[in-house]
Amino acid sequence: MPVNPGGDPDQLGALRMLAGSATGYTVTAMMEHGFKLEMLTEAVSNGLARATRGTLPGGRRRVEVTWLTITAEGRKALAGT
Repeated sequence: MPVNPGGDPDQLGALRMLAGSATGYTVTAMMEHGFKLEMLTEAVSNGLARATRGTLPGGRRRVEVTWLTITAEGRKALAGT
C-alpha cells in the first residue's frame, strides 16, 4: 500500500517535480536538484514513483540511466496535500 508523503517536504517536492514532466527525470537530474538517493528510492518502494532503466547518448557510446516518473498513487498523494 502506498505511503502518503504528507510529512516529508523533500518527497513532496520530488513528486511535484516529477508531476510536471511528461517523461520524468533521470535519478541524476533529481539528485542535481538536491533530492537524496535514499528518499527517491523510498518513493519508488512506496509506489509513489516508478524507476525505469534506459539509455541516453553519451558521446561515442550510450550511457545507462534510471528514469523516474510519478505513478497514479503519487498523483493521488499530491492531491491529498
